[in-house]
Amino acid sequence: MFCFLKPLLLLLGASLDTFYATSQYVLWNVIFGAVPSILNVVLAYLVRAEGQVTHASVGTMLGCMINIFWIQFS
Repeated sequence: MFCFLKPLLLLLGASLDTFYATSQYVLWNVIFGAVPSILNVVLAYLVRAEGQVTHASVGTMLGCMINIFWIQFS
């Protein structure tokens, strides 16, 4: 899974001094962070497809508000 991580990070400009920090950032924010984001969008579309537009919209808005307040108060 991560066989292309080192060449990709070096290609994007990570030096050997910053490689560990860059790889940890990519691992936790990009790879593991993408799963909840994609899951949120897919589930919202599935709920909308079932005809529950209000529930899908409220869920999406709650997620946005939680993210905003989480950033503000952390």
